[in-house]
Formats: sequence, C-alpha cells, structure tokens
Amino acid sequence: MSFSIEYLNSQEITGKQYKFAIPKTPEDFTEVNNQKLEILPTDKKKIQAFIMNDPDKRNGTYKYFIEDNDGNRTFTLASGTYAVFTNPWETLADIDHFIGACYGELYQTIEYDIGGTTNIQLLDFEHKKITLKLPVVRK
Repeated sequence: MSFSIEYLNSQEITGKQYKFAIPKTPEDFTEVNNQKLEILPTDKKKIQAFIMNDPDKRNGTYKYFIEDNDGNRTFTLASGTYAVFTNPWETLADIDHFIGACYGELYQTIEYDIGGTTNIQLLDFEHKKITLKLPVVRK
C-alpha cells in the first residue's frame, strides 16, 4: 500500500460533533457504523470528517466531527505532516478495515511514526472513494 506525504496548515472548521464508544468487537463496529449512517449527510457528494481519539482512553470514546457550514461547533485542525492514503469503498466496514491497514502500513515504515490522534477522512459518496490523512512525524 503506498502513500504520499502532505503538509497541512492549521485551519478552523465548522461542523457537527458526535461521540461514539470505541468499538471492541465486530458487533460494536457494526453498531457504531449503523449510528454513523444515521448522521452522515450521504445526500452530499463529498464530506470531510475528523476522528479525534481520546488520547488517554479514560472514557473509551472518540469524537466524530463532520464538516458542515450549518454546524454548531468549531474544530481547529493543527498544522502538521500527514500520510495520505486513498482507496475505494462500498460500506463503512470497508473504511474501518482500510484505516486499520493504513495504520499497519505506517507502523512498518522506517521513515515515519504516528504523530497524533486525529485522522481526516474525505468521503466521496458519488465515486465511493476515501482519502485518509493520518498525522505523522519523522523517526
């Protein structure tokens, strides 16, 4: 699996924020994905979503932030370096598997380490393509 490296400037994004329990079983992933299907604006051709994992895992949750001009929250994406992966998808489960594979790929590289707890998902509903951006730092 190949990826490119991209530097992103800091940006403030308006949207809607949701909180989900971190899935631990296949059934949990199915439940969370069903909940996401209820909130994702699939009528739009493309959306940008951010996954913010709770770094101390105190409460076992993560935040799911969907960019939306009518949203009631703002999120500041810190500037930084990101590994960029792209892949086709049919279901949200495909996206989950892809994210896991991307993290696995980064763990195996000799140049980069995971550099943060926020990943960026650009979901293209029209062409069923995901662009995933994971924060990285040089080893």
